[in-house]
Amino acid sequence: MTYSNEQILEKYKNLPEEVKDMIFNVDAAKTLREIGEKNKLNVREIGIVADETGLFMLGITHPNEFIPNLISRLGIEEERTAKVAHEINSQIFSKIRESLKGIHGNSEKTESRADISPQKNIFEERSKETIFQAKAETIEKNYPNDDPYREPPN
Repeated sequence: MTYSNEQILEKYKNLPEEVKDMIFNVDAAKTLREIGEKNKLNVREIGIVADETGLFMLGITHPNEFIPNLISRLGIEEERTAKVAHEINSQIFSKIRESLKGIHGNSEKTESRADISPQKNIFEERSKETIFQAKAETIEKNYPNDDPYREPPN
């Protein structure tokens, strides 16, 4: 499910001040970049990690969905993704843990969680299609007999 800017703004307004400060904290952004570089993520992948971290702090992504969302959106090994998530947990989420518990505890009680599907990668979808496979029957139709370019034997 995709959230509109108004829905995200509404969720942001209801956050505790501690979490609001962490979302726009320059040190947190620097920490995310350092975690990404340490784990050999490129700029695009670091951006994905930052997006998912923000969705988690807003209360949109449930704690049980954080790592699976990272795995599916990053497309890297589970072990490496788990290491990134562990470092985010220990360096960023640990500072606001009690507030996050309140956010995620309240969201389960007051509203039903919508299944959030991570953004689909169009390149993955295209690679699954069979558009790149040559069809054998078209080759046979073009050359029903012998190869026309082959010289006849003397």
